[in-house]
Amino acid sequence: MIAALFCAGMSFANPQNEIRVGGLYLSPSGDLWEPGGGASVEWRRLIKDNLSVSLSLGIMKLDASTDEIPGDEGAVVTGGSTGIYYGFVDYYEGEATIIPISSYLIYDIPLGTATLSLEGGFKYIFVNSDVKAHMLDGFIDPYTGQAITADRWTSDT
Repeated sequence: MIAALFCAGMSFANPQNEIRVGGLYLSPSGDLWEPGGGASVEWRRLIKDNLSVSLSLGIMKLDASTDEIPGDEGAVVTGGSTGIYYGFVDYYEGEATIIPISSYLIYDIPLGTATLSLEGGFKYIFVNSDVKAHMLDGFIDPYTGQAITADRWTSDT
């Protein structure tokens, strides 16, 4: 998944500690996910001049697109003596909850009135998905192209 993440917020600071509260907006690429948003909290502690450590926690919600998938995208077709089996995802529905947790070491470089911050650390993301794929499958008569059987069913993804 390729995504654009935008953050905005406000901070509360004293000489040694800083707390930032902000909003998150995620706009994933592709047709499966709709853009979503959430919130984050970050705590930053100054260790020594220009060096600090940061811990953050956030929560976001993304909805799966409920549009039908165009054409035969995702189709699985196999042949057999009694007919041709087909199966594909008709559409998706549901949502996913995303919880990012991160820790960084931050080095600040003063540039006159601005500051350049170099960050290094890790980010771990928990995803709880409640997305269901609505499937369509069955058999097609290889001579007429007509559906012999068709079945709709739902699968957790």
